[in-house]
Amino acid sequence: MTPQMGHSLAGIVDDYKRRSGLSDGAIATKIGMSRMNLNLWRKEIRALPTHDNLVAVAQVTATSYRVVLDAALADCGYLATPPTGDEVSLDGIVAVSLIFGGLLGRALTPSEASRLKSAWQASSPRTLDSIAEALDPQEGSH
Repeated sequence: MTPQMGHSLAGIVDDYKRRSGLSDGAIATKIGMSRMNLNLWRKEIRALPTHDNLVAVAQVTATSYRVVLDAALADCGYLATPPTGDEVSLDGIVAVSLIFGGLLGRALTPSEASRLKSAWQASSPRTLDSIAEALDPQEGSH
């Protein structure tokens, strides 16, 4: 059974714990973190977990990375309502811009933010793939 959209990150891990019968310590080890940090996810996530931790949660729990990322973004307050299906909401595109800024180590420039907004507005349906395609300079002028 795959966890439902809208779960918290702790909920995804707890669903896996019930299915697998593993202890918190064993799950934390599989993810590559301490049991104490895993237990902190149950109380409150104050910052977005590392990409490596999110990938590990997805792999260990056999959950799509997108569902894990949406749960983590919602837990941290970046998504008011996780998008349904593959559709990217405006909250989702704001979260994407924050993630890009975090990866770049700086805020997006006005030009980059404008391109991202234009790609989001031009995409139909609004999926990450269609937005990435609209942002790709190889696909034409923007």
